[in-house]
Amino acid sequence: MATGASPSKGFPGLGFTQPSHYNLKNMWGMVVGEQNSGKSYLFQGCADAFILNLDLTATVSPHAKATVWPGIGQDGRPIDVGGKPITLTWDLVEAKIKQLCDMADRGLDRPSMVVIDTLAPAIRMLKGHVARLMGRETFEQAHGPAAWEKLYDSVIEVAHRLRQHGYGVWMIAHLSREWVEISENSKVEDHYLSLPPGLKERLSKSVEIIAPMRCETVESTTTEPVTITIGGKQVTQQKVITKRENKRILAFADPRYMRLVRTRTLKPLPDIDITNSASAFEDFEKAFNVAIS
Repeated sequence: MATGASPSKGFPGLGFTQPSHYNLKNMWGMVVGEQNSGKSYLFQGCADAFILNLDLTATVSPHAKATVWPGIGQDGRPIDVGGKPITLTWDLVEAKIKQLCDMADRGLDRPSMVVIDTLAPAIRMLKGHVARLMGRETFEQAHGPAAWEKLYDSVIEVAHRLRQHGYGVWMIAHLSREWVEISENSKVEDHYLSLPPGLKERLSKSVEIIAPMRCETVESTTTEPVTITIGGKQVTQQKVITKRENKRILAFADPRYMRLVRTRTLKPLPDIDITNSASAFEDFEKAFNVAIS
């Protein structure tokens, strides 16, 4: 008959009994949203982030502090560290991931998390990479099921390798939407991940948090004094001014995204407004820390 453990000691020779949880920056997560919804903006203001800029886009945040690679040169071409123009391939991405792992192994100062921005160009580059591994000139010439399996495994393996070296991994993916008919005269708006089905299934089972990002235009009215001349006299009147602003929100509480949302928190996460925030990811962290406490 096995001997029971002391309630206060547990089994220290086997593992740990004290509570533990990941910092949000050290998790494996996904941020999903439609084009220009604020997905990149969320991370660019975080100094602890290293962004794999696979979309080859310029920064959008005026508060950008993250380290971004590749950069964009003055002529619009992607550039490496030092300013040399490059043609981005998966081999170069792999070399950068190896550099990150080496930095961790050597105990060097390094970022807390790696952001893959976005998955769509990663898949495009991996097609050529997988084709070469399988001795084919193009992905379409490779054996279909085996080639797709290798591509999916490559994405998952990158995340696991970075996490084994202490990095959080955040992946950015696009959402598409369509109207689904639920009865003869009734339709609902459905949002879905723009990813191959096999990769969507693997990521949905692996990531710890899926955060939907929403952007909507909001109108507001204010009054401002204006001075006009009437009959030779200056008169001050109140003029109604209509302003339009793009509101960018992590939409955890939006029912339109309930099928997509995933969290590992004791309490539900609320919607988090990051519009014009100089510390958007930190705002996310604060809400997350409240939800796990």
